[in-house]
Amino acid sequence: MNSYLRLITAVLLHKWYVFIAGRRLKAPFWNLVVHDLSEFSRAEFRHYARTFYGNGGDDRGFAEAWWHHYFHNPHHWEYWVSRNPHMRGIPTAGTRPMPEVCVREMVADWFAAGKVYNRAWPDPRDFTWYHENKDRMQLHPLTWARLLVVLDEAAQYQW
Repeated sequence: MNSYLRLITAVLLHKWYVFIAGRRLKAPFWNLVVHDLSEFSRAEFRHYARTFYGNGGDDRGFAEAWWHHYFHNPHHWEYWVSRNPHMRGIPTAGTRPMPEVCVREMVADWFAAGKVYNRAWPDPRDFTWYHENKDRMQLHPLTWARLLVVLDEAAQYQW
């Protein structure tokens, strides 16, 4: 039970930081309120609690929870990658453009994760996590353009 309480605390803290970052980045209010609610679903919650705060979970259950999270939350770029339904959601070639509101929430999510994990807001002018991960992202060209605009806007704020 302690692992469940620890996960709830962590998710709520993350949601709070997403809300703060999202308001700065002009993400829609409602998107920020419902951000990551799927983490409380049966498909995700117990697997996250066991893996992150318990005595370990099963790898398959965690992987399925992770994919469930990506494919039920449009603020993740993976949501916008075309999937072959016969391959259990494994991404295939091709992407769809993310709406700007989702890009703004995605960047807020990244900044909030940095705040939770590193206890400090990331420096948007030298966003290390982004530079380390951008090459693996499969983004539509329009999404790339939107992302660069939002990251540029983020650099204007005192975090």
